This record gives sequence, structure tokens and C-alpha cells, in this order.
Amino acid sequence: VPVGRIPEDEADREITSPSESWLEQLDQEGLAFCLDEYSQKALEAYVDGTAEVRKAAGESADAPAAIQRLTTLQSITIQKSFRAHYYPKDWVIPLHTVNLLYGPNGTGKTSVLSAIELAMTGEIRSLTDLKDTSAEAEVALSAAVDGRTVELRPPREAAEKKERERQFYKSRNTNRTAPQLQNLFHRFNYLSVEETFLFAAEQPDISEIFSQVLYGPETSGMWRNLERYKEKCGSLITKYEQNLEVLDDRMKKLSQILPVDRAALRAYLNASGLSFDPEAPVEEILMRAQALLAEYDKVQEFAPVLSQDQLWEVREKWVRRRGIVSEQIETLEEKLQRVEDSTTDLLDREARLQNTCQETERFLGSLQALEPFVKQLQFRIDHKAALEEYQHCLAQQAACEEKVNHLERLTESYAGILEVPPLKQKKK
Repeated sequence: VPVGRIPEDEADREITSPSESWLEQLDQEGLAFCLDEYSQKALEAYVDGTAEVRKAAGESADAPAAIQRLTTLQSITIQKSFRAHYYPKDWVIPLHTVNLLYGPNGTGKTSVLSAIELAMTGEIRSLTDLKDTSAEAEVALSAAVDGRTVELRPPREAAEKKERERQFYKSRNTNRTAPQLQNLFHRFNYLSVEETFLFAAEQPDISEIFSQVLYGPETSGMWRNLERYKEKCGSLITKYEQNLEVLDDRMKKLSQILPVDRAALRAYLNASGLSFDPEAPVEEILMRAQALLAEYDKVQEFAPVLSQDQLWEVREKWVRRRGIVSEQIETLEEKLQRVEDSTTDLLDREARLQNTCQETERFLGSLQALEPFVKQLQFRIDHKAALEEYQHCLAQQAACEEKVNHLERLTESYAGILEVPPLKQKKK
């Protein structure tokens, strides 16, 4: 998109946009559809030469109406049906050369600008894809046009929008079927901070950003459509070039084939006995030959019918083969019987082994129960001498304890005698 320039003297020059230049150039070649969304059907129709000629919007061929200059806005009348949550009643807001709108978020500052946009263009761009009835309200914009006061209301029909384009934006392009009033309004009367921010965040090229902001998202969308059609056309060109190469190769091979000898062909048909008319054109003969070959391909898969002798030989062959197969079956049955007997024997052995394993497990359980006694017995065997010495000591200890007890009893019995010494008793 080229960098846009606004003419200094708007009274003498028409305001043009890249889209108008593109349309003028493409329309000469019947490619105006490339500015719209990509359509495979439209491209194929153009390539096949069946595309319909794009008709103009149908404006009158007479000279356009005189250009009018809108200098200042005087007031905007906003009905309560526009946005009832902002405007609970009809409002008439006076406007001056410079106007400052201030207030908290959600108080309706942007709605004033949207009402002006609605009065000028009949639409609100931010509500194009939303289900909002604000665009249906009948707002009224009072403006000074060529020194007189004019009341502007939303244009609803395409013809009204095209007329307003010519009056205020000097747009004389008759090739575009859809009105461009809103696009022109946003190009020259409305600078969207949101669009500027989005463009600046996506691309570092300031000149391209300025151009896109100036001409609006519609022009950028047309450029993207052109680029996509260009890419698809490049793919088609590559495909057709490949097809041309294949056709050239085939033409070269056909040029190397020798021409048909018509006289030799008719002589061959007469001698072959085939039901072809030798005087028929070669093309007809070839078509009948192809049909005959097709029928031959269908029936050649069927086997021929054998004679009775051949069928008897085949029967004898199958009888012999049946006998051999029967013998093989008997042999296999005998082997199968032996295998079944072996399987039964193995199953019996398996049962006996399972019983033996169970008895062994029970015996092992009994041995495990005797293990503490075995350890005690082993301890006694390993320490037999020490145990005998220990038992001897216990016996001696018991004897000594018996003697001590006996002495204690004697002591108790003769305690009185033992208290008096024997010598003292003799002196008395």
C-alpha cells in the first residue's frame, strides 16, 4: 500500500485511494474480483473464460452534483433509543470549533463520536459484527455546509451513501458497486486510536503504518486479497507449465510414429477373416477393434469346457488323489491317537508327581516343626562334658547345702550349750 498524501488544495483535485487505482487497472483485464475475498469458483471462471463482466454501480452518466464543503459541526441530537444506558432522554449537545469531551470511563464519550459517525455514514464500524440496535437510531447532526446550516441524518440506502460520497468527498468512482462512505469518513474525519495502536504494534515500518491508518482496514484487506489471488495464480501457472511440458513430450513421441499404411491394413483385414468392412474409415476400424479387444478381455478369464474323456481323466486323477489323501488322514489319525495316549500318560504322571510334591511338603513341614528340638539336641551333644560337669557341680552344691542345713539345725539344737564355755562348767 503506497504512502498516502492528502492534497493541499482539495477544491481542484480529486481524492483517490489505492483501491480506486487497483480497480481501474484490474477492471480493464476483467480481474476486478481479485479485490474481494478469495473465491476458487471466480478464479476458475476467469481462467475458463466464463466469468461474467462486472457491472458498474449504475449511477447516472450525467455530471456529478456540485461539491459541497462541510466546515464546522454545530450540534448533535441523540435520541434516548441510541444508547439508553448512557442517554436516558433525548440530548442536544452543542459543538464548537474545538470540543473537549471528558469524564470517567463508561460515561458515553465515545458514544458521542459514534453518533456523529452514524449521522454521517449511516453505520458504526465498531458495531458491524455485533448485534446492537444503536445503529438504527435516528440521530441528527447539524453542520455548516457552504455557509448555511444543514441537518444530516443517517443515510440508509446505497444511493444515499453514494450521493453523500460525491457531495463531501469528491468521490467520482463509479466502478465500486458497494458504497465507500464509511471508509472515506474514517480516512479523513475520524482517527481511531485503537486502529493506530494495533497497526503500530504489528509492524515497525512507520510509513506503512501511516498509509494503513490513512486508507483504513478495507484497503489493507483488498491488498491481502490481491496477494492471495497472486499466489493462487502463480500455482496455476506452475501447474499449466508442467502440463504443457507433458503435452510437448507426447507431441514429440507422436511425431515419431510412422503413418498408417491404409492399403496394408485393408489387405490384412481381408485375409484375417474378421468381420470388418475393409472400406470403412480407419477410425471406425480402430474403434471396433478396441471393442473386440475389450470383449476378449472379459471372456479370456473363463476356462474352456472339457470333453467327456478329459472329464473322466480328471475324475480318475481326483479319485487317486482322494485315496492318497485318505491314507494320509488314517496315518495322521493313528499318530493323533498315540499323541492322545501319551498325553493321558503324562497327565497321570503329573498327578502322581503333584501327590508326591504334596507329601514332600507335609514331611518338610514336620521337619521344620522338629527343628527347635534338633537344635537343643545338637547343643547337648556339642556341650555334653560341660553339661556333665555342670550337673556334678549342681550335685556337690546340693550336698554342701544339705550339710550346711544340717549344721544349722545342730547349731539351733545346741545353741544353749555352745554359749557356755566347757572350762567354766568344770570349776563349779
